[in-house]
Amino acid sequence: MKNRRVTEYVLVLAAALVLSACGLDSGPGVTVEMGSSYPIDSSPQGVVASASNNAAILRVTVKEVEGPVEYRLSDGTVFAFVPVSVTVDEVIKGSAAIGEQIWVRVLGGDVGQTSYVVRDGIAPESFQPGQSLIVFTQEEVTLGDISASTVNAAYEVNSSQASDLGTSGARVAEESLINDVRAALSRPAGSVGDQDGVTTTTTG
Repeated sequence: MKNRRVTEYVLVLAAALVLSACGLDSGPGVTVEMGSSYPIDSSPQGVVASASNNAAILRVTVKEVEGPVEYRLSDGTVFAFVPVSVTVDEVIKGSAAIGEQIWVRVLGGDVGQTSYVVRDGIAPESFQPGQSLIVFTQEEVTLGDISASTVNAAYEVNSSQASDLGTSGARVAEESLINDVRAALSRPAGSVGDQDGVTTTTTG
């Protein structure tokens, strides 16, 4: 029941974030702004406070970043995401195995003349091969032929420092962040998918 609930949440979130097919025909230079009515606080304090709302928290190495994929849901709405292949280096939360190669999904990207931009989110171009990251993700969901977990927040690790790839731009000691997240996970917390509500604005 929990997995079904999480899957429904992710798909509803995706559906609410998107532009309808007719919107894509409105002409060149279309921008689809995808944002949440519950802005994700990607600061160190924010990701620690919301740690239990993630299905997985992993330390990974980016292997490959694919081009943006435009996906159409059964109701005709479409959105874009960038698939990113990563290797798991450490499991803080979740069922992944160390050394396993998995896919994560970053919402947004440019497809043709349509630019999908995630407000208060992570720009897909922030992900580059060779990066060491700490990622906070949702449950894995299959869209088309790609099974991936949508990234809620991500920190790039460099010289024992972790830098937020999201809007806060904060830097914190990697060990401190991981220890604080582990401590938060050891306390009672809410379940994945308790949040709802998104907004979408189209310009151009």
